[in-house]
Amino acid sequence: MVERIVEHMRAVFGTQDMSIFMVILLLVTLLPIVLFALRYRPLVRSTAVVLLIVYLVGNLSFTILNRETLSDYYVILPSFDNYRRALYLDLGIVGTIKEIMEEGLIEGLRHVHMRSSSALREIILNILLYFPMGYILSFVFPRKHRHIAVITLIGFLCSFATELAQLYWRIGYFHVDDIINNTLGTLAGAIAGCLLATIWRVK
Repeated sequence: MVERIVEHMRAVFGTQDMSIFMVILLLVTLLPIVLFALRYRPLVRSTAVVLLIVYLVGNLSFTILNRETLSDYYVILPSFDNYRRALYLDLGIVGTIKEIMEEGLIEGLRHVHMRSSSALREIILNILLYFPMGYILSFVFPRKHRHIAVITLIGFLCSFATELAQLYWRIGYFHVDDIINNTLGTLAGAIAGCLLATIWRVK
């Protein structure tokens, strides 16, 4: 099963994608180590702020600064087309979820097949791109203002603003599915970050 996952990863992601993975992995790995060592101290938040700035610069570079101008404006409404193109489910969505609930994750994944590596790549990258935002913001906010919903909303607004900028300057599509995936990434990061911040009692 692990070999199959690794094989699919190699088929889906290129060199540039792997470098993005490494940056995200570095941020996510470095933050808990540093913050765990600095818990109960004011440096926790300042360290998270520095990492957030590094992440935001990288995000802007990837989504806006290094884009070529398109010939026209493009808006793509929500369709979840990438999901349909990326994966084929033998049992359908409901059947696959039921199979996972009854038989376990590994057995359920046997009924999931990859159709398009490029579509799957786009989904995963858009989710991973915003995971660090939700994760790091969990440590930036003080405990009394640390809410998963608020952090997720910030991720949504940042993604929406990015898509608007891409549309306005014609450097990309305004893709509603991208906003959805970015928001899912922020939500996942916020859940992980808030959980760890609570366990470590980061103030």
